Amino acid sequence: MSLALAKDLGFKEFKSPKIRVEFADLSCMEPYGMLEDVMMEIGGRSVPTDFQVMVWEGSKRNQLILGTPFLATAGAVLNYFGNHLSFGHVRQDIIFPSVNFRSVPSATKLPPKEAILIPKKEAMLH
Repeated sequence: MSLALAKDLGFKEFKSPKIRVEFADLSCMEPYGMLEDVMMEIGGRSVPTDFQVMVWEGSKRNQLILGTPFLATAGAVLNYFGNHLSFGHVRQDIIFPSVNFRSVPSATKLPPKEAILIPKKEAMLH
């Protein structure tokens, strides 16, 4: 979640981040902070969700990245080629338009000496 969106939603206090996030383009970012156990409503059901709060430029509307733990808890099934995401534990399917990833701003790349390798299981957002 972006810091701007978190502040717009009324969050003022953030826990200290414990991870670095690596994106698909291999860029890394250190989160600004963390929000734990935020209740997110999906199709009439509330799902407890943790968010890493990031500082980046762009529209507030497109600044939620759903991590593996959330998707697993919500029973998500992804059809990447059909641009379709459905949640098994709710009664509603959500269809997203495709995203042109070339137009999405990259995270700030860290210099190699500052970058660290994070084992895959620790790299997932909690």
